Amino acid sequence: MSYQLGTQSMLNIKDINPVLYRMVTEAIKITRQDFGIIKGGGYRTAELQNYYYKIGTSTKDGYQNLSYHQSGNAVDLIPWNGQKFSWESSLAFEKIHSAVVEVWYKNIWCLGQHEDYKLEWGGEWLNFPDSPHYQLTVKS
Repeated sequence: MSYQLGTQSMLNIKDINPVLYRMVTEAIKITRQDFGIIKGGGYRTAELQNYYYKIGTSTKDGYQNLSYHQSGNAVDLIPWNGQKFSWESSLAFEKIHSAVVEVWYKNIWCLGQHEDYKLEWGGEWLNFPDSPHYQLTVKS
């Protein structure tokens, strides 16, 4: 089965880093798990980032401690079950991650189109696991 991002998901990622944008739009084509991007799942203002901090879904306050979303270098990919977004299934996140990794290494990294970025997945973080979250960091 082949998926595609909906109109709203495309609007929600219009201001992210072009490398990240390409990764997302290629991953949706090969994933075994449909996904989308909710409002705030791409670029975020300081105010929106602070809102996520206040409700406990982010450790970054948006003012003193900035999120990669605020620079357009992060995106949250949320599983879509055909009727709604769902955060419950770790298997769904693993399927999305598999597609992201395949695209990153085959279509971006190996072709030298990663620029100077490293891809991080929040699902691997021990202190605050964040399975929807992907961010580009500058290689050192």
